[in-house]
Amino acid sequence: MTVTHPPTAALLDPSALRDPYPLYHQLRREAPVCWSPELQSWLLFRHADVTRALKDARLRAERVGLLLRLQVPDAPPGALDDYQAMLGRTCLMSDGEQHAGLRRIAGVGFLPAAIRAYRPAVEETVAELLAGVRDGGDLVEAFCRRLPAVCMARLLGVPERDLDVFQAWTTPATRLFGSAQLPLSAAQRGAER
Repeated sequence: MTVTHPPTAALLDPSALRDPYPLYHQLRREAPVCWSPELQSWLLFRHADVTRALKDARLRAERVGLLLRLQVPDAPPGALDDYQAMLGRTCLMSDGEQHAGLRRIAGVGFLPAAIRAYRPAVEETVAELLAGVRDGGDLVEAFCRRLPAVCMARLLGVPERDLDVFQAWTTPATRLFGSAQLPLSAAQRGAER
């Protein structure tokens, strides 16, 4: 089935962000590889296509500027230059030798022995955060939003007294990925951290 205008704009809709899977299923069925004018990107929804694309040297990860323009449309030129430069040095947003070098450095932390060593700390964190939910806390706020930041902070050796500060620093920065458009003030909070 050929779809001339797949509903890729819906990917930016807050309701789709809360539950994107029905839209993913529709796009995988109707337009598994398509250009999104709204995102200025090719979108791939099948595993085989994604695997092929990741191995194709003609495709580039250097897309930080585009991501920032799409996610923070009210940013005046130059307002997020420092943030763009910082993100451009990350593994996710780099290619070639820079990407390979970052993977070599980070890869040690993802070896099976390292993952096994992290397990007790992660399990302890999960139990601790779930206890807060059992006491009447909100599952998303008390568990889902905190788990990645708390685990990462503990693995990085951030002191327990600074966990809330670490969360406050990382939340605005990570909202850039997989969220609806951000107001400039939210993006700047992420860039300032």
